[in-house]
Amino acid sequence: MSREARVLSHCVLAIAVLCALPACHRRVPPLRVCADPNNLPFSNDRGEGFENRIAELLAAERHARVEYTWWAQRRGFIRVEVEVKGRRVSFVTTHLDWQHEDGRLFEARQLLDALASINGPVIVTGDFNEESNGGAYQLMLKSGFADAWSQTRLGIAELPGDGATYPADKPSKRIDFIFYRVDGKTRSLGEAVLNTSASDHRPLGILFSL
Repeated sequence: MSREARVLSHCVLAIAVLCALPACHRRVPPLRVCADPNNLPFSNDRGEGFENRIAELLAAERHARVEYTWWAQRRGFIRVEVEVKGRRVSFVTTHLDWQHEDGRLFEARQLLDALASINGPVIVTGDFNEESNGGAYQLMLKSGFADAWSQTRLGIAELPGDGATYPADKPSKRIDFIFYRVDGKTRSLGEAVLNTSASDHRPLGILFSL
């Protein structure tokens, strides 16, 4: 065999050996995942959530390890400003923490802080994930907001299930609210809970006078 043939055969052999090496000997970058450390059934820092399992399966396919950055999920809000008969009105929607009351309180405080500098009527809607005895709900009332549903029904005896929006198939909880900032002009005149299965919550509607 010529010298060139021996060199070529050695190169081919080296390539074959490298390709046959177990994946653990290769430098595979980790699969980096950002997840909530306390948000079951999705994820937690003990790897018990289904998102943890998905990350493990993806990493296994690449023969990589999972490298987590833990970041607690915090929900925000959306505000839209519209002009109604010459008045600028802010419509806000939010969705508070579904697991922990302290999380809902934290998010409600941040929401109220953000709205403090907003002029004109403010209407806040959303899934508060708690009933009217909850801390975030009570904080809204203490901060100058009124529950529109309750205001339309002053003097009306409330029956079990009135205003309930969740779950949609058999509503038993009133956890979806529409608040308005008390300004002496904004008033709620009528209310309705719509019967639809378009979501796991039934929609709440309020008629306002501005």
